[in-house]
Amino acid sequence: MLRRRRWIDVVLGAFAYPDGWAAVALSRLLGVPCVVKVHGTDIHTLTHGPLEEKIRWALGGAGAVVGPSRPLIERAIELGADPQRARVIPNGIDRHLFSPGDRLDARRALGLPETGRQILFVGRLEPQKGTGELLGAFERLQASRPDVRLVMIGDGPSRAAHERVARDLPVSFVGWQPHDSIGRWLAASDVLALPSWAEGTPNVVLEALASGRPVVATRVGGIPDVICDKRLGELVAPHSVDALCDALDRVLSRAHDAQAIARIAALRDWNESARALFDVLCAARR
Repeated sequence: MLRRRRWIDVVLGAFAYPDGWAAVALSRLLGVPCVVKVHGTDIHTLTHGPLEEKIRWALGGAGAVVGPSRPLIERAIELGADPQRARVIPNGIDRHLFSPGDRLDARRALGLPETGRQILFVGRLEPQKGTGELLGAFERLQASRPDVRLVMIGDGPSRAAHERVARDLPVSFVGWQPHDSIGRWLAASDVLALPSWAEGTPNVVLEALASGRPVVATRVGGIPDVICDKRLGELVAPHSVDALCDALDRVLSRAHDAQAIARIAALRDWNESARALFDVLCAARR
């Protein structure tokens, strides 16, 4: 790297540790500026232990710090990032994959029942994603809404246990699915549920809104900055099965305009997100 220093203008570290720490160290060796991008777990989870000082050193030594949500940037500033050089750059969505689609066509293409309501979960099947609470809420919801189904996309350590719990419920575990198919699963659904205990700004929430589907999620991380209008969905506290059940029931009871949801969410695409990051990298050179 030292032999190539004349070709390097700025170093980007895309995770606070170890990437961001290494990026700051390398930038000092090369004599060029550094930008660190934080994502969520890196400064929420890794800072509760022996790595905190390394992360503080990295964020304090970076020429700029960027992240996808306001709460994440606020946390980065608490850990030492320069407030004048810390910036929110929201994630983007792929408009070719995620836009309002016909529900009936999507269900037929996926071989799903054409009638009834459908809740969709996309993510790892693990406790931190609130999948246990989701199954509990769905079981209660089923008592009053027998036409509702739950589709869970993803794999993880909790899958086998969840399948045992849901063996008598209309729950489909479809495993991992390629990203370019998620838009069709969203189109086939009536609402996305994401009851995580902690999050940054999950792409699947942005993708659901871009697809014109409301979201029921927990009030954590950057999600409240996205679900900022009742027409986009509802937020609940983490760990609350009752609150999750009630919110899903309310959202399923309302009529939703897919085009209006996508318009109200007003999400940027990945080109816009990339352009904002490029501007920060260019500014760091000056």
